[in-house]
Parts: sequence; structure tokens; C-alpha cells
Amino acid sequence: RDYFTPLELGYGLVEAIPNSKWQIVPGGYHEWSMMQPEKLAAIAFNFFEQIESETQISYESSQI
Repeated sequence: RDYFTPLELGYGLVEAIPNSKWQIVPGGYHEWSMMQPEKLAAIAFNFFEQIESETQISYESSQI
């Protein structure tokens, strides 16, 4: 439902940006994050935790 950034463009960005994640917010539109900052925060923090966990595992594996 985002008329400013069509899904096709978003998918292209995900393909071009390393370690990015495709996240579609049901019922969302272009400015959804301003209306639901708590949802944006939850998505962002989950992503940061995932990246941190993967980085820690990679770091620990390289120390063996």
C-alpha cells in the first residue's frame, strides 16, 4: 500500500544492501513508522540483536 516506495523498489534495495532484511509491515504505508514508532523500534532492535549474535558467533569461530 506504499505508493511512494513500491514493493519492487524495496526488494531491489534489499538485494543491493549487504545484511539487510526484508520486512513488510501488514497494513503499513510510507509513513507507518511515524505513526507506530514502537513497532519500528521492535523491528530495529530485533534486527540489531540478530546481527550482533551472528557477529559474535563469527568472531568466536575465528578464534578457534
